[in-house]
Amino acid sequence: MILSNAVIWTNDGKLIEKGWIKIDNGLITDVGEGTPSSADLDLKGKLVLPGFVNLHSHLYSGLVRGMPLDVSPHSFLEILEDIWWKLDLCLDEESVYYSALVGGIESIKSGVTAIVDHHASYGCVRGSLLLLKRALVDELGMRADLCYEVSDRCGREKAEEAVEENLSFIELSLKEGKGYFKAHFGLHASFTLSDETLQACVGSAPESIGFHIHLAEGSEDQRDSIEKYDLRAVERLDRWGILRRNTIVVHGIDLSADEKDILASRGVFFVHCPQSNMNNGVGTADLSSMFNRGIKVCLGNDGYGFNILNDLRVAFLLQKHEKRDFNAVSLKEVSDTLLRNNYKALESFWEGELKFGKIAPGYAADMIVIEYEPPTPFSAENFLGHLIFGIADNIKVDKVMVGGKFLLDNGKVLNVDEEKVFSEARKVAERLWKKVIEDA
Repeated sequence: MILSNAVIWTNDGKLIEKGWIKIDNGLITDVGEGTPSSADLDLKGKLVLPGFVNLHSHLYSGLVRGMPLDVSPHSFLEILEDIWWKLDLCLDEESVYYSALVGGIESIKSGVTAIVDHHASYGCVRGSLLLLKRALVDELGMRADLCYEVSDRCGREKAEEAVEENLSFIELSLKEGKGYFKAHFGLHASFTLSDETLQACVGSAPESIGFHIHLAEGSEDQRDSIEKYDLRAVERLDRWGILRRNTIVVHGIDLSADEKDILASRGVFFVHCPQSNMNNGVGTADLSSMFNRGIKVCLGNDGYGFNILNDLRVAFLLQKHEKRDFNAVSLKEVSDTLLRNNYKALESFWEGELKFGKIAPGYAADMIVIEYEPPTPFSAENFLGHLIFGIADNIKVDKVMVGGKFLLDNGKVLNVDEEKVFSEARKVAERLWKKVIEDA
């Protein structure tokens, strides 16, 4: 397949004003300037760039939008107890599946081609990751890396179920992933995990598999670790061997300099989720201190909507706002979270099977086509400014391709009936809301 007449952002510092892309067997095999001798599809001057990766999401939040809950939490722990932990206890197979479908559809329409999801549904543990895989990979055609968040908050039996759910999906991914799905071993956070549970997780997780865990999102995480174990949260996780290759740690609001040094030395992937942190009122991670240490800072949304470009812009503005410093971080530093490190993380999880994040020969044909008419001069030098202050405003994704196959065309999802999915999702959401409210 040859796509022609495209404006191409290669994501290696080059903007081709009129070019073409050749795709074969799921990979980009050639890229050129000008007009090819033959072409299969004329993109009519639209902008092509690599599909985005969301490195930390909670798809189980997909049916929460507008849910009427009469709660007034005054701490991060109360937010979890009064909202999210009540929700995940009420999730069943149907609501888990439709949450994933809705989140997947909205992700695709926002230009996301791969999701790393951190799942919880303590009302439906066994088989829940298969439901996510069915929705995202089998039906929508996306790439996904999935895990189940182990926690002691629902008791020992449920924690053991969660461990087994991780192990079962890890085994499946190692046998059958075939480039489209992978697995992490999910953990909620240090403050909801006993030493006994951590021992069970570390002892059973294959050495090649990283963990995926919330870290220092609220003050509870550090306080619990210091009071119970006389260690800060990063020190405790490090002592247990959690901070291994390919481990994902998320949030990192309240970290000491020593803890950041440990994260840097272990080479973990650190995921920043600015909009979620703002919504929960927990503060924001100090990105410049992490950039300076060489920590691999990535970008996620924590289930707070599915347009990852919104998080990129907020990440840039929030650092300046928090420090009251226009020069707190550079546009390039923050953009690298999404446009560089998220792809490097995905490549690491895929262990060299595929390369992601560039429109270049040898890379996966995971691409998005965007309608964007720049009102000012548009070049490689100012692309990031257009991306964050123009495209992100109202992203108009025309086409989405994963592995050389279109998932979206003319703004329409191809592999499922979107209207039917959303119609059914509203019914499922209504039943879910009733259950959550009754249990509140």
